[in-house]
Amino acid sequence: MHCRLSQEPMCPVEIAVRCDAICQLKNIAAQPGRVIQSDPQREVIVVDAQASKMLTRPCRNKWRMW
Repeated sequence: MHCRLSQEPMCPVEIAVRCDAICQLKNIAAQPGRVIQSDPQREVIVVDAQASKMLTRPCRNKWRMW
């Protein structure tokens, strides 16, 4: 499938990122089984340190960029 440069994408990147974030937050909330609160502007989970830790995971040394 080829993409023509003159056409807009089906879903703008900003919308796709927000949709993905919602799915990730749902999965994070489901693991401990409780409601979480997020700040979409700062892209963080608030008032829940355990859930906040689930936003990232350790990188393998082989894949570090710095």
